[in-house]
Amino acid sequence: MPHDIKSIFEKKLRSALSGQERIRPELYVYAGLLEEKMIEDIRRNVPQGTFLLYLFQYEKGLDVIKYDSDTFFLPLALDENLSHDLIWLTAGALRIERYYFSSAAGFPSDIAEKLMSIVDNAVINVTNEKNYGLLKLRASIQNIPLIMNDSENSWIPAGKDFPVLVCGAGPSLKYQMELIKLYQNNIIIIAAGRTGIILENAGINPDFIVYADAEGFGETLNPQSPVLVGLTSISHKKALSFKDRIWTEGDSIYFNRYMRRKGFNLGKLSFSGTATVTALDMALKLDAGSVAVAGNDYCLSEQGDFHADSSGAEETYKGDIFRIPGNDTETVPTIKELDLLRKSLETYLESSPGTEIFNCTEGGACVSGMKRMQLNEFLEKYASSRPKSSIQLFKKGSPQRQLINVTALKHDIKEFMDAVDVYVRDIKDCGPCRSPDEQAFRKLRKDLAEDIMRDLTYVGSGGLDAKYESRSFSAFRNYAISLVSHKNSLFAEFLKKRHDFAGTVPFRISSRSQEFPIVELSDGKRFIKLNDSNNFIASAIRKFKEVRSFDPVRGAMVIPVGGNWNYAVEFARNFPESRLLLVEALPDLFSTTIDIAMFTQYFRTDTVIIGAHQSLEHWLGLLKEKLMEIKAADLKAFCFVPPHTEKIPLLDETAETVRRAIRDISKN
Repeated sequence: MPHDIKSIFEKKLRSALSGQERIRPELYVYAGLLEEKMIEDIRRNVPQGTFLLYLFQYEKGLDVIKYDSDTFFLPLALDENLSHDLIWLTAGALRIERYYFSSAAGFPSDIAEKLMSIVDNAVINVTNEKNYGLLKLRASIQNIPLIMNDSENSWIPAGKDFPVLVCGAGPSLKYQMELIKLYQNNIIIIAAGRTGIILENAGINPDFIVYADAEGFGETLNPQSPVLVGLTSISHKKALSFKDRIWTEGDSIYFNRYMRRKGFNLGKLSFSGTATVTALDMALKLDAGSVAVAGNDYCLSEQGDFHADSSGAEETYKGDIFRIPGNDTETVPTIKELDLLRKSLETYLESSPGTEIFNCTEGGACVSGMKRMQLNEFLEKYASSRPKSSIQLFKKGSPQRQLINVTALKHDIKEFMDAVDVYVRDIKDCGPCRSPDEQAFRKLRKDLAEDIMRDLTYVGSGGLDAKYESRSFSAFRNYAISLVSHKNSLFAEFLKKRHDFAGTVPFRISSRSQEFPIVELSDGKRFIKLNDSNNFIASAIRKFKEVRSFDPVRGAMVIPVGGNWNYAVEFARNFPESRLLLVEALPDLFSTTIDIAMFTQYFRTDTVIIGAHQSLEHWLGLLKEKLMEIKAADLKAFCFVPPHTEKIPLLDETAETVRRAIRDISKN
């Protein structure tokens, strides 16, 4: 195998990307023997505009890279380390969002499983960057004054007679609160993310809270809050809510590069999808006598609880629940998202050989690389005989403001334009057609640059205002309104003016990414979470297509979205050739959402978006007019109603109005 295979591969990859037109960022991966006929057969069955990566077992002397510019396939040698690098390189360069993996009948199953895991992690990495990248970049920029002010702050090693307990927010934590509270003055407590507020509500004061998310949950801590240990990319409002902070390098690659150019080098803690890994890495660097974790369940409770302070996950994830080995029982129920976090922790533990860490979670999923011990045993054996007040854990350093001239930061906008270009390309790649609205994407680029310029100007003025709209994207809002205006100028004008659409349904929004947020609607008695899992949504759409015999070419889809746009997005992704008519009974929720989320790029410019509200008095007439246009085009109108609709009276009423309109038009 040639030593420069990676550089050759990169050149061929760049060559393939130049001028390559594709519908969606998808990767088809096949592991098998090196057979030209097999490659040709597979290529014929892979949709045009997507990419095929063909892996085969390496044989000495073979030319291991072959490239066909018409169909784009890349067979490569099955050397484990090399395959890992090239798969990650492929996923990163192509910005792959989804993948499909299969292997030949005679292909070694253990190798296929390992390859699938590599592909899975590579795609998750790309997806996270695409879904969080802009958010993390802007949060990092907004945090610059705090980072400079706190850059010399540090923790102080605790000493061997003080153990560290890392607490996660798993459902079992609530059963261990009293025990932790009893020993809290003789142990060091590190809370991972939202666990901090859960502990404080139970009367437990953690010493450090480690945050890794770009968006917090709006929790408020007491004035004597613990020390924040935060990635530079965490929510700016969250960072401002802490009195004392220690910063570690975040995962915004463009911001990290910018800071290094400025001569600003922060320390680094491990981060791998879960704040627990970062908290555990910090615990080991405290040089404490012993380390344990609690509340790291990585599974649902038998009651369906997801976290120590939430419930209802079982209903949300429905058919996505499966079982894995447990600590105290043979198996426990979990979902893919939690299991990936467990695997991330195991990967971290594999890279820290010889480190003794105790898993004191009550119940929960089995985690390789940690010793099992009950929490009461750990505390009785390792808790210090001295009170924690006898040691110092935090040192406040002098500000380092001289390294960056914040008043001149707005001139650095050019430093971030390559990041803007990458993210605009990502958003563009999500689009439904080969010929996207180039003018709209040029405007999106300009608006994103203005959003970043607004952040730089804010930082130049001091950057310490908790009321600053740190999460709002004018670029996202403007793009959505532009899309609406193509077919519904009145609704677009109302959105531009931020009209108060009163009298709908109370809602709550929480978001960690640039994708559609987590939405909860009130049914008058409780809040109902709308966001079904991707698998459940895809399954519901497949079932609808089969049962209703939906033909995306000869049919048009009408969806009363009711606050949950994930179904509409999935329809647009799966059937880009189909016409969409979307009716939103909660225009106030839509107006709020387009400030913080980018999801309307999935829809064609001929998509009709109607706000069903009394202040938009002609909405029903517009709906009937568009249904008549669908009929005149010799298309059949289908109506898909998201499952949550029947739980909310207003949404159910709107859905019935839509169905009735379709029936009336079809009869005429």
